[in-house]
Amino acid sequence: MKDKLLSLIRKPRFKKGVFISCAVIFFLFILFFSFRNIVLRSIIRSKIEKFNNTYPAKLSIADASFSGFTTINLNGILLIPDKKDTLLSCTSVSTGLRFFPLLLGNIVISDMDITGTMVNLVSKDSTDNFSFLLSRKPKTDSSAVANYSTHLNKLTNAVFNLIPGQFSLKSFVMKIALDSNLMTVRLNDLSMEDHKFVSSINIEENKKKETLIAEGNIDKSNRTLGFRLYADKGKFTLPLCKQRWGLVFSFDTLNVGISRNTYKDNEFQLQGYASAEGLVLNHRRISLYDVKMEKAGFDFQFHVGTDFIELDSSSVITYNKLSLNPYVLYKHATAKQLTLKINNEFSAQDFFSSLPEGLFTNFNGIKTEGRLRLYVNFFVDMNQPDSLTFDAYLKGKDFKVTKYGVTDFAMISGPFTFTAYENGNPVKSFIIGDDNPEFTPLNDIATYLKEAILVSENGGYYFSTGFDVGSLRLALIDDIKQKRFVRGGSTIEMQLVRNVFLNKNKTMARKFEELLIVWLMQTGDLCNKDRMYEVYLNVVEWGPGIYGISEASEYYFRKRPSQLSVAESIFLASILPRPKWFKYSFDAGGNLITEQNQYYFSNIASLLLAKSIITERDTFNLLQKVKLKGDSRNYLEKDTANYKLDPLKMMEGEMQ
Repeated sequence: MKDKLLSLIRKPRFKKGVFISCAVIFFLFILFFSFRNIVLRSIIRSKIEKFNNTYPAKLSIADASFSGFTTINLNGILLIPDKKDTLLSCTSVSTGLRFFPLLLGNIVISDMDITGTMVNLVSKDSTDNFSFLLSRKPKTDSSAVANYSTHLNKLTNAVFNLIPGQFSLKSFVMKIALDSNLMTVRLNDLSMEDHKFVSSINIEENKKKETLIAEGNIDKSNRTLGFRLYADKGKFTLPLCKQRWGLVFSFDTLNVGISRNTYKDNEFQLQGYASAEGLVLNHRRISLYDVKMEKAGFDFQFHVGTDFIELDSSSVITYNKLSLNPYVLYKHATAKQLTLKINNEFSAQDFFSSLPEGLFTNFNGIKTEGRLRLYVNFFVDMNQPDSLTFDAYLKGKDFKVTKYGVTDFAMISGPFTFTAYENGNPVKSFIIGDDNPEFTPLNDIATYLKEAILVSENGGYYFSTGFDVGSLRLALIDDIKQKRFVRGGSTIEMQLVRNVFLNKNKTMARKFEELLIVWLMQTGDLCNKDRMYEVYLNVVEWGPGIYGISEASEYYFRKRPSQLSVAESIFLASILPRPKWFKYSFDAGGNLITEQNQYYFSNIASLLLAKSIITERDTFNLLQKVKLKGDSRNYLEKDTANYKLDPLKMMEGEMQ
């Protein structure tokens, strides 16, 4: 074999072939080096013209040229929107390309140096110099179906192919001016070598200075990456949020990374992690207090197909000592479909001690024993909302409370002082018990009223656990159909807890805490159903500044609660969801408006009739039998402005 190879090499024909090949390669190199700058400038000129014809802006590059073997230099880069402040300026960009992939038509960046970059984002009086970049609508085929896996694969390929192994960013400045809010971000020198980088980020917001450290690694060969952000001193507070949106968001450390990503048989698999330490949130819509989350993590595994995104149940959400394994499937075939499943068991104390500080203040310091199981099964097809499936429960095993924390929820079973709130401010306090002459025991309240409220608010009250999954399911269906929040699905127990233990501020935290308190009261058998209903009727709001059934009966009809008629009882039940807007149920003569009250009165009357609470005769002319007296009548006569308004629009969205 060796002799044959030597013989082939010695042949003149072989030597001639090698000579010709070398000559061709040499000639191609000569052509490449002779015309590469001309070709480069032609390509860049074409790209600039296309950009300038697409967007209302002018992109310019003062000079473009090759240096060395395959290094491209761009100098004097400017991006100026039409009649707006300059958006981008950059002194120079130097990019090294790998030669052999370039011969095959693939762009693989080996190194990149960017120097003297200024990004200037300006927004004032609803105009800005950057949103035009998002205004271009891509051409799409209306018959085409989004291919999630292909798009994600292209994105990750672009990231790992275009991110260079060696990278340097020098003298980078970003200025952000959003109306009166000013912020400057500076990176003096960010460099990446051997797949790793570290840099300090200096941020100045309205003369307040902070430093954030960014470090990470990008392994292009294994297609993995990881980033870590942490404050140089103390906590880092996200800029602009407080001034712009009233949100305080601060943290000690944030981590995010991709540990594995593969694409096979048109399915993309993505594994990674995200975690945060020392998170603090503060916003009036979230909670009245700082929400503190010391440690939270998310180890995820996604499966992405042509028309679905699936979070595998092997994924883990951790918060302090609590861990959950959610399963989520979003499918977009002929319709948008969403599935959510959770089925986890954990220590009861781990659950309560892991509740975020500032969100569940009533549970601070609570001590428990036993275990809990959380189960959630949710499915919805957005094209068929009536088929929505929802089942959920939190069950205890050998569960008991050994010590209550800030709030002893058992106090509701005996006399206590109730305080009513308006916009978070106390407006009225009174005793719920026999020491208060206005307190009305359950047996002294007209049966008509008690039953009218039950069939209206919570038909299965005496048989439910306080968390009515069926009512919540119907509320979700209505919300989806209306494409907005129209029903809350609150049971009587939930409304009672909201009034007694929670303030009147409508925060995100209130609903979750409300559900948990109701569950604890039912699980611990802290109060029987009659007592809970009795307290509810004595504390609930019935009008502007009117609390409790005794005050309501006097305010509207100058009667004791035991004397209320069928019509009066149905009226009082009708105003509970929006007690402050009772006046919009009446015309200028003080008569109930038929158009907006007839259906409700007829519906409640038919339900009472079916339960044999009333007779057929009681259902006649109900609206005409509601005659206001006393202070409510005076209030109605003095406030005539409401007759010129649309009552439905005024009441819309006002839920107790």
